[in-house]
Amino acid sequence: MNNKFIFITDLHLSATGPRSRTDNYVEALLGKLKYVIKKCYKTDVTHLLLGGDLFDHPSIGDKVAGAVAKLFTEAYNEFGLNVYAIIGNHDVYGKNADNYDDAKLALFSQYPWFNLFGESEVIPFEGCNICGINYAKGLELVEGVEVDKKYKDVIVMLHSMVTGDEKSTVIKGNKIMISYKDMKFSKNVKLVLSGHYHPGYDIKKNKGVIFSNPGSFSRTDRLVGRTSVGPGYTYVEIEDGEFHVEQRVIPHDKDVFEASMEGLGEVDEVTRQLFMEALVEFKSEAFTMEQLESAVYNMIDEDLGLNFRVDQKLADFIVNKFKEKNEGER
Repeated sequence: MNNKFIFITDLHLSATGPRSRTDNYVEALLGKLKYVIKKCYKTDVTHLLLGGDLFDHPSIGDKVAGAVAKLFTEAYNEFGLNVYAIIGNHDVYGKNADNYDDAKLALFSQYPWFNLFGESEVIPFEGCNICGINYAKGLELVEGVEVDKKYKDVIVMLHSMVTGDEKSTVIKGNKIMISYKDMKFSKNVKLVLSGHYHPGYDIKKNKGVIFSNPGSFSRTDRLVGRTSVGPGYTYVEIEDGEFHVEQRVIPHDKDVFEASMEGLGEVDEVTRQLFMEALVEFKSEAFTMEQLESAVYNMIDEDLGLNFRVDQKLADFIVNKFKEKNEGER
């Protein structure tokens, strides 16, 4: 009986890394994935759960996608490792799950080891049932999940902005990040495995539900590196109806950022998350550079619900960063 699982999320594998990193970013991420696969083998785990955003972009290059497929195929052939995934915002174009078939991740469906959850689909396992909630536009926050009561001992896997904070983050009456304490579930839900919120948080418990986000594999700046509980994975074992859940850190080089990044100062987490989500929105919509420039410059002096306003200097910075990225990918 295999009632063990390992959960990882937000790998954000890409062909190139951020300028802030001094190491080989791609090799570092692949190294973490190899480590997790090795842990699956050593702990007799044949169910690997992916919480979304395996790749940083739905049209990831064949080289990176092929390297990942090779690792999973070898693990499947060697010890029967199966992958169960939900859709993250970076896995589809325009945050629209209907566009999934156009994304590179869809090609994984040809492999026997790859299993994608349908919308709110429940898959039965030995000792539990897992419900997968795919990311979709308008589902930045999933505030609760009701699972048919015919399913017992349910694990919910979702890609949503859930935090380990005691209170939800609210700006101008709108929740932008929801506290685990404000989540509502049907009584058959025992464990919530969440992604999307990159820093992650230590294991939490509320009203009989366990919450876990082991943090993203991807650390793109020194601040994320300091605030994250990861990069890590969640180990789940079910014995006699009891859920044993542990978060474990993946070995990684902590000193991988440019020293000059220190001069940028600290940014509060809410502002950083909102700003990054704005950039992700532009990226996921696959705008042309002309459309992106127009959108960014139209943000100047507009009330965006942030604790700062976009001025000419910041708009120029954003546009130039995207231009640099485009030049680097040609």
